[in-house]
Amino acid sequence: IDTATRKIRGEIPLPGVVHEATLTLDGRYLYTTLRKINKIVVVRTADDRIVATIAQRGYPDLVTMEPTGRYALVTNRWADLVSVIDLASHAQVRAIPVGKAPHGMALRPR
Repeated sequence: IDTATRKIRGEIPLPGVVHEATLTLDGRYLYTTLRKINKIVVVRTADDRIVATIAQRGYPDLVTMEPTGRYALVTNRWADLVSVIDLASHAQVRAIPVGKAPHGMALRPR
């Protein structure tokens, strides 16, 4: 979508149904969750190319960018965890067990 004209400028074919999409803080990448196939797909916004596909363990739901711009946090509702994704490598670096069925989240800097 061209934000200046509010018109669709193109479509990006993805390997499943997108539930949610979040831009990195610098706007260079779009992180999309594909819940039904347990994947996160990363799209480079400069050329709309898929640059990474990250397997998840249980219905990846919503993506939150942490304030430093280094990590994305992804709730995995059926696995009761939050995945930590390194934005430089587009790789999961940690899975944090949390309460039952996490959905969205908000972060507050200290």
